[in-house]
Amino acid sequence: MEVYKSHDNVRSQAYLHPAKDMQYAAMANFLREWRKLSDKTLVEVATVLGTTHTSILRYERGQMKVPAEVINALAELYSCVPAELQFAPEDRASGRRIHEAITLLNDLDPEIAKRWIEIGKLLKEKA
Repeated sequence: MEVYKSHDNVRSQAYLHPAKDMQYAAMANFLREWRKLSDKTLVEVATVLGTTHTSILRYERGQMKVPAEVINALAELYSCVPAELQFAPEDRASGRRIHEAITLLNDLDPEIAKRWIEIGKLLKEKA
């Protein structure tokens, strides 16, 4: 993610590059949806994560990169797997499939994993 600085006489403000960071901004929106689905406030989430509500708000707005450890903690708090946070809660099945595929790949011998991916590509072509 690239963050650029905008300068004025009062303060500088970080903002996301609009074209390059659209996927990240979408995930940020999903973080807010997951929090609301979990019926948690910004302050409650911040307290559990040991940070400020402002940091959580910045993550949700896409103004700050979300570190992997925060994604893992949010997933645990929202009762999902980290990959699900990349999707809207109503599409959590897509995140679950990605999580299952990654888990499977990590457990396979590298050569077998390579073949598994090739089989997936062939199946996709036939679909």
